[in-house]
Amino acid sequence: MDNILNPTFLDRLSSGIVSHGVNAHSHIIGHYGHECKGKLRTFPPLINSECMEQDFIEFKSLLKSLPDKSLQAVWKYLLTAPLQDIQLIYPDFGTIAGIMMT
Repeated sequence: MDNILNPTFLDRLSSGIVSHGVNAHSHIIGHYGHECKGKLRTFPPLINSECMEQDFIEFKSLLKSLPDKSLQAVWKYLLTAPLQDIQLIYPDFGTIAGIMMT
């Protein structure tokens, strides 16, 4: 998750941003984007895998544009930005940030 949410890992070139974190992103979608069957019940996916897939390149561009590129600053931004902003546009990345903070 650090590879996806930490802007210090992003390539400075636009071409590098496109390929950055693709494997980690696929792993997160595979883990959190599907139902989980427990002993007593089935839990719904924590993220919408289709939306997260569609938003990934745009989200990486947003990370690159942030003035403070520390991971803690990104978490704070994702979890405390006004609802009309980031949480409505990228709710799945906010969910992943919340998981990382626990």
